[in-house]
Amino acid sequence: RNESYIRGRCSSFGWIEGIRSHVKDAEGLWASLRSSKNYADASATLLATFEQLEFMIKDEVSRNDSNSSCSNLEAGRCLHEFSLSLAKIGLWKESSRFCDSCLSLVAQNIWSSELVAALLYNSSVIHVENNKLDLAEERIEQCLNIVAKSIGLESVLYLKAVNQLGCVLSDRRDFRAAEDCFGKVITALKQTTGRYGIEFGTSLYKMGRIKHRQGQLDEALICYERALDCEKKGLGPHHVFVANAIMQIADVFLRQELFEQAERNYEKCLEVLSHDGALPLRGRVILCVVNGKLLGLRNQFEEAVKKYEEALLLIREDPSPSAKMKEARTLVMIALEYEKKYEYDSSERCLEESIAALKSALGTMHLDIATVLVNLARVKIANHKYVAASECLEEAMHIQKSNLGDGEEVANTLCVYASCLKVCGDFENAETAYHGAMQMIKSSDGGRDSVSLVGPLLGMADLMNIIGEYDEASEYYVECLEIQKIAFGKIHDSIANTLYAMGLLKHNQRNFARSVVFFKKSVDIRIKLHGETHPLVGDTYNMLGFVEAKNGNLDGSLRCLENALKVRQMLGDRLKEAETLLNIGHVHREKDQFELAIEHYDDCMSIRIAALGSNDATVAEAYMALGNVKSDMKRLDEALSSYNEALQIVESVHGKDDPKVGSILQKMGMLQFRSGSLVGAKSSLEKVVRIYRKAGKEYEPHVLKPLFILGNIYNILRQKDEAHSVWEDAYQRSIAIGDEADQDMHDALSRLVNAH
Repeated sequence: RNESYIRGRCSSFGWIEGIRSHVKDAEGLWASLRSSKNYADASATLLATFEQLEFMIKDEVSRNDSNSSCSNLEAGRCLHEFSLSLAKIGLWKESSRFCDSCLSLVAQNIWSSELVAALLYNSSVIHVENNKLDLAEERIEQCLNIVAKSIGLESVLYLKAVNQLGCVLSDRRDFRAAEDCFGKVITALKQTTGRYGIEFGTSLYKMGRIKHRQGQLDEALICYERALDCEKKGLGPHHVFVANAIMQIADVFLRQELFEQAERNYEKCLEVLSHDGALPLRGRVILCVVNGKLLGLRNQFEEAVKKYEEALLLIREDPSPSAKMKEARTLVMIALEYEKKYEYDSSERCLEESIAALKSALGTMHLDIATVLVNLARVKIANHKYVAASECLEEAMHIQKSNLGDGEEVANTLCVYASCLKVCGDFENAETAYHGAMQMIKSSDGGRDSVSLVGPLLGMADLMNIIGEYDEASEYYVECLEIQKIAFGKIHDSIANTLYAMGLLKHNQRNFARSVVFFKKSVDIRIKLHGETHPLVGDTYNMLGFVEAKNGNLDGSLRCLENALKVRQMLGDRLKEAETLLNIGHVHREKDQFELAIEHYDDCMSIRIAALGSNDATVAEAYMALGNVKSDMKRLDEALSSYNEALQIVESVHGKDDPKVGSILQKMGMLQFRSGSLVGAKSSLEKVVRIYRKAGKEYEPHVLKPLFILGNIYNILRQKDEAHSVWEDAYQRSIAIGDEADQDMHDALSRLVNAH
């Protein structure tokens, strides 16, 4: 920091070369301090050095006399050296300040020169990294204006500037405008017969990223594959950028649930990285991440998480702000693994850490934070934390509206918010939210693309289905299907999804024959798209088998369920396998094949206990199924024992006053009544009545049957007054309920009350 030494060096070499030499020395000091793991001190020392040099340079310029050896232009170029140096270590905020000062000095003399254009370009890149997108866009547009006038629209610098504008617009979520920019660059460079292959590949890659983010996966795949060819030719087959492009291709296949292709490409990526014995930090991070993805794909959960955690340790070696974004993305990957294993608390923790990392790097209003908040809300919904999920979504929408205004992205988040309201029973506000999302899409530029309406239309249709407005639900589904067929043709995943939902609608309407038709159409499309062993094929076969049984086609039901079982066993999805085993058991029970039913129920229970522990509600469901079939077989003591096991679990999970407890006690009471254990039946049914009464008006109709049986028990025990009192209570409740009451039971109660 010796000023005389610095001035002497600059006098000997000239200001620009002298400052470059001093910057190199300062960077060496920074590297030395950083190697001692003291990043903050190293960065502070480097910044202080540059600020001292800046003061000295500006002092030299301000002399404005013949003794001044540093012009405005030279001073600006010196400050640019500081800006680039700080950018290399991720100090974007400080870098942007020096860059702006540089521009101010240089532009005083030569505003329209190529040098200013290059500085404006660099300034735009730095402001993007610093999350100053307005400034980034302003700088690159200024650059474009200068280059267009001074060099021309066909120049490579102009195309690079257009490419940078596309990057800015992409970060602002203006995907259509960004696509226009990248498309213009791709079209122009296509004519250059390979002279700018790397730039061509970069634009293709960035176009692929936009398509990927928008869910246009086939188009993304084409862009990535063309970019990969360019990068191989320009950089060689074993460059880290080549590995990154292959990883993106694998990610597309994974999102399309084409697992074999995804696995093959992840392995290709590892093969590329294995050729470099001294990978840079970025390459080592990619190596860990790809290994994590492969292990996750192979359902090796713990090993996958370990690999992602290794990636985190590598990323945290670089505590610069830009590394925080990589840390945040890796935490999201870990969260996804936990979510796949239904470990929602751990998934939430990782997503919350991801948001904290993003906020520390980008401030509180960056759009990437909104994206992670939406993911966090989805996990909280799955974890039944609806209030917390709503708060996440409200914060996400605030960020999106502040950056983008009311538009398609806010509408998509509003749909998730509506689904949260729907799950927790706030149907009125859910309907309002879906309407708001549709209105936003119709009134925004994205409204011209009617496919954007599919999300809120499906959400509204599902809502109408839930609240029993079946005709309205059907209208929404039909409207959605028409949009999808125009956009995608007859064979597409989204069409299969809508047909599946329409099958559920017809099931709820108890129109099982029509429900079967929709599920068959859905599974046919899914098989054509994905083959026989895809998870969605297994899901649809499972539901088709369930509905076939309700439609009275038990043999057809078994065929579908066996198909579902094969798919789920092949994929290793044990919990879904258990679900299908339970459904197969139900069909065997309907066919009076009781031993086969018990066998499948036992297998279902073993899987659920192994996966979830013995105190899970789904284990109780399997115990209830066993109790039902043993009751059919007149093995009443065994049936009662199974019901009691279920009771202990449900009381533990939901509490002793939950209506689910009442339902099990009612089964037990009826069984005890049939076996002649009147005292036990009386005790069970009295508890049922108390629970249902406490549950409120919604459960009034459920009270009638236990009261009716209780009256019969009192009558058998010759407690006539108690019998009459209970029957009278039940009769008055039946009158109050009206149409919801069982008419046969109402008539029976009327006769009993009048007879006594």
